[in-house]
Order: sequence, then C-alpha cells, then structure tokens
Amino acid sequence: MSKSTRNKIIIALVIIALLAFAVFYFWSRNNDKQTNDGGFSSGSGGGSQSQSVFESFLSLVGLKEKDKNSNGTTTDGTGNIFPSGNNSSNNDDTDTATDIDFGFSSSASDISQGSSSSSVFEAELPILRQISDSPVAGGISFKRNDFTIIRFVDRGTGHIFETNDRSLENTMISNTTIPKVPEAVWTQNGQTVVLRYLDENNGILSFSANILTATTSQDVSKNKKSAFLPSNIEQLSANPSGDKIFYLINDAEGSVGSVSEVNGSKKKIIFQSPIKEWLISWTNDKIITLVTKPSFNVPGHLFFLNVKTGVMDKIMTGVNGLTALVSDNAKNILYSESVGSSVKLKYRNLANGDDKDLSFKTLPEKCVWSKIEAFVAYCAVSTAIPNGEYPDGWYQGLISFTDSVWKVNAKTGSSELVFDIQKETGNDIDIMNPFLSDEDEYLFFMNRKDLTLWSLAVKKQLSAKNFSEDSDSF
Repeated sequence: MSKSTRNKIIIALVIIALLAFAVFYFWSRNNDKQTNDGGFSSGSGGGSQSQSVFESFLSLVGLKEKDKNSNGTTTDGTGNIFPSGNNSSNNDDTDTATDIDFGFSSSASDISQGSSSSSVFEAELPILRQISDSPVAGGISFKRNDFTIIRFVDRGTGHIFETNDRSLENTMISNTTIPKVPEAVWTQNGQTVVLRYLDENNGILSFSANILTATTSQDVSKNKKSAFLPSNIEQLSANPSGDKIFYLINDAEGSVGSVSEVNGSKKKIIFQSPIKEWLISWTNDKIITLVTKPSFNVPGHLFFLNVKTGVMDKIMTGVNGLTALVSDNAKNILYSESVGSSVKLKYRNLANGDDKDLSFKTLPEKCVWSKIEAFVAYCAVSTAIPNGEYPDGWYQGLISFTDSVWKVNAKTGSSELVFDIQKETGNDIDIMNPFLSDEDEYLFFMNRKDLTLWSLAVKKQLSAKNFSEDSDSF
C-alpha cells in the first residue's frame, strides 16, 4: 500500500469518526433534553454521558489523555476538566474543550513565546522553541530513557542547566560560578564539559568539569574527575566517543597538538606545525580535520590528521576564504569559497572526486550533516546575502543573516524548505553552532544575535508538511 493511499484511508476514517461523534453528541443532547422535560432522572451523573462520548471520540482519533483523577475525570493538573487552550480557568458549565492540539500545526504565537496550552492531553511543545533566555556558551543533546536531554552552559555565570524534549522547565545541575565563559566544549555523552574562559591576565583557562548524575545542583569543581587543562589552549575538540580531547597550544615555533583524556591525563603529542592559525574538528575516531583559519580572498587549506600515526594528508588547497564541514565518514565535504563580495557553498565527494556548487548561498558553519541519511545536511540559509567580505564579515559581526532552515541532498543538489523562521514566528535568527539530536529529531542552534539556545522539531515539522501535501493531493 502506498503512502498516499494509506493517508487517504486515515483521513476517511477520521471523517467517519467525526460523523459518528456528531450523531452520538446530538443523540445524547436529545436524551438530556428529555430528562429535563420529565423523563428519566439523571441524578449526579446527568452531565457525564456527553463527556464520556467526547472522551471516546478523542480515544478513537488517537489523542492521549494526560491524567485521570480517582473519580475517572480527566484534568490538566489544576483541577480543570476540559480546560480551554488559554490556560484560564473555565467557570461555565459547558463540556467543550478549545484549542485542542492534534500535532499537525503550531500557531505563530505559541512558537514565538515558547508556550504550550493547557490540555487534557500531554502538552505539545512548539515546533520552534527558545530553550534559554540568556546567552549560552554551548550545548549538547543525548538520549536518556527515551527522553532527549539538552544540557547547556550559561555564558554569564558558567552554571550548567538541563532540560528535555517534553518539558519547558530548565533545571540548574551545577552551581559552580565561573563568570564570562565564551566557549563550552561538550563530550558526546554530556558527561563532561570543558569550560573555556579568560583569567585576570587575559590568559585562556580550560576547566574540564565532570557532571555527577544528580537531581539537585552540584559543585563540579569538587568532583574528583574534574580538572584544569594546560593554560592557553587555542583550539579544542572532543572525539565522537566522548573519552578524549585534541587541543592546540602555540609556542615560539608554531603550534603543538596533543591528545589526552578529557581531564588532561595521558597526554600525547601527535601534531606540530609552523602555522599557528587553525580551526580543528575531531571528525571520527581515526581522523581529525584541520583547516587554516579563513580570510577573504586568502587561499585556505584542509588536512586530515591520522590520530594514531600523526600523518597529515592534504585534502583541499588554494580555496579562497575556505571553511569546511566534513561528514562523519570523512567522505563528504561542504565548503565555502569567497567570490567577489559574496560566497559560494560547494560540495566535494572525496570518494569519486565530484565537486559542484549548491543551489543556495551560506557558510558550512551554518550546516550540520544528518545522522541517519547519507549525503543529507540541514543548513541555515538567509533570505538575502548582503555584499561583504566572507567569511570575515560574518565572524566579525559586520554581516548578519535572517535564516530559514533547509534540508539539502548534497549528492543530487535537491533541497527543500523545512521551516521559514521569520515567516512562521516573526523571529529574526542568525543561526550558529547547529547540531542534531539522535535520529535527526531536533535541530539545536544558537542565535548569533543574542547567543540564546533554540530547538527546531525537524522530524515533526517534516511529517506535518508531508501530511499536508498528501492531504492536498487527496
């Protein structure tokens, strides 16, 4: 059975259910009217029949009840039975529920405010959610007991917070105060985060903070597994397994790269170069990617560093303004090239040598490779690309974007709009540091305009779009 046929059958069943509900509803109202006119006495349960019919209908269409009291009535936790969607108490005697969320769409007001309406069912979180109200230094997501856990570091205090994909509440899990943390590098499992900040002499300090499993706030500085890393680390990246880090320190002769445990122990030097300006990313267990720091119309170079042998392989060279995003298997590269007063986003397939321009313009730093689909990436694309020197202008804050989220197949060049942020919510967001949850369920990112943390329910949004398209064809 095709997807389209299946969806048509589902729609037909829903229509039949609606008609059945209408018949039962008017039948029950007629019975109530007969009772009030001298018929059968309803007693204390006179108003329960239509309510039970309503509950049966909701069960039929697959909506999940949130809670039930001991007497069997459904509430939202405040005592309201079938509350209205505006979270206000309903003092009239009607048996109606307004603003029921069927999960196929979200209003712009709910999305932009990060609110969820009170309901008899589990609350539907908005498609676009603002997770933090204040600037963050970095975030990560991971799975725990079927929940997607999000952890992030408050930029101003260094406090660590946690939330999940079914809650709008943020819980502080570390109260260790470290003022002004501009960067937080997380290990893959969210167990450790390296807090990077400046001391009173403007030296760069890096503190590896290990987080205990706890329900209350903790002082990570007292954890025996926490430790200070060497001073003046220029660049740092964690491996995908989450148990090692690679970092660069500059000396008089250039830069020195070392691999160690996340607490700095078992250090091993694997890289030395006369070049001091690098961007690094630990791509997979075998390869670390190094790219010369980019600048407008300056030829850039990309290398793969073998973690075990320390051997460097030159992968790309002579690309003006080069920045790059390498896939986990190290076979696909999204990269940018400065051209005149604009920028091109390009794709290179290292397996066959294919190299081509993609249909839209953005920086690879605003993209992330899919975790489940080969050749697929999610990219932030601005409605307009201002003239300027790329990527310098964006790094320096001289150029700002108004982004939407797109899904692109780099191999075929095809792309589709996932979510138009400004059109749907009115929010003006310049996406940076994007990352995906497991199964591409959520896209997380920071808004460069204020450094707040956001999430986009990618999987839910694409499902809703596909459902709408199939419904239109029906």
